[in-house]
Amino acid sequence: MEGNYTNSIGQRLERATGFILLDLSTASSLFRYFRRTLIERDRRGALEGGRDSVKWRMIHHITVVTPANRRRYAEMYERIALPKVKLATMAELRHFYQTEGLRG
Repeated sequence: MEGNYTNSIGQRLERATGFILLDLSTASSLFRYFRRTLIERDRRGALEGGRDSVKWRMIHHITVVTPANRRRYAEMYERIALPKVKLATMAELRHFYQTEGLRG
């Protein structure tokens, strides 16, 4: 599962087998968002025929909402008893993809 929908996180964690916290900096998140919307037009995982575009609402979410929620996510991460991984840098994310045999 993916996403920041914390109002349903309890139900989702009951079914989860592990937890990955992607805790990248605001700058890294913005870079990934712009790359995804402006450059990677045919990226894996995208809906067929779907076209993503830069949206002010998403930029606001990345720059204002997500940083404000970081402490809550860090506290949640510490309490979770599932197998877990915290990825806080692009280097850690790339290493995780490599060690798990995933394509970035």
